[in-house]
Amino acid sequence: LRPPSIKGVLRFWWRVFESPISLDNTTSKLAEIENRIFGGSGKNQGQSIFSLKIFDLKEIKYGEKGNEKWDKNPVSYLGYGPIIRDKVKKKSITTRSFIESGRFSVNLLFKPIPPNSSKDEIRNRETDILMVKKAFWAMSMFGGIGARSRKGFGSVVPTTVIGMNELPSMIVEKQKDLEHSLKTFFEDCQSISSEARYTRFSNKSRCVILGTNNASNAFSTGENCLAWLGETILSFRSHRGSKKKPWVTADQDRKSVV
Repeated sequence: LRPPSIKGVLRFWWRVFESPISLDNTTSKLAEIENRIFGGSGKNQGQSIFSLKIFDLKEIKYGEKGNEKWDKNPVSYLGYGPIIRDKVKKKSITTRSFIESGRFSVNLLFKPIPPNSSKDEIRNRETDILMVKKAFWAMSMFGGIGARSRKGFGSVVPTTVIGMNELPSMIVEKQKDLEHSLKTFFEDCQSISSEARYTRFSNKSRCVILGTNNASNAFSTGENCLAWLGETILSFRSHRGSKKKPWVTADQDRKSVV
């Protein structure tokens, strides 16, 4: 866990939902604001408006390279790359060390607003600070940290939150609490056009909560959820899958033409 890596993830999530209220939707303006918030090495650019510190790493549990915990587990399908099939052992193993589980704390420390700042500069700084908090909220509620985060790896769950009162609650214990927080957050995205050349939330985005009607143990833990997801995706893609799509069979039966 390194601060520069997490700041990079926050930069990505800022790009996902950058506020249409403060932007004129031009590429140059977006880059200017992004560098103002997160820092840059170009002309008239400098440090970001905040620093990020990680501490309380005592409960972190690490796994070693060559770990076989996901062998014969659908999770290995989602982790292809960091998890490979070893031809000698004939088992699925990890290709590097990894963080298995644990708790840690993160502090966002914002630079003070200079006392001689104009009203526009004060307003911009306050908006920038809120944008960083929104990025942190989105990373915690939607994303993850590290490799294969788009497949569920590296997920984080907030347990204690201080200084985020402007945003929906990040502590959710029941489905209705989660629904309320997500709906409130997405209300800010309704005015954002879906016409974009990169991944972003928009007025056409939707969020689906799975597992609420599942009576099995599939969603009782994070790993069980990943196993269910890996097995479900594989069943749609595999030629032997019971739920395979027509294109899977068509692709399997396609013959080479010389």
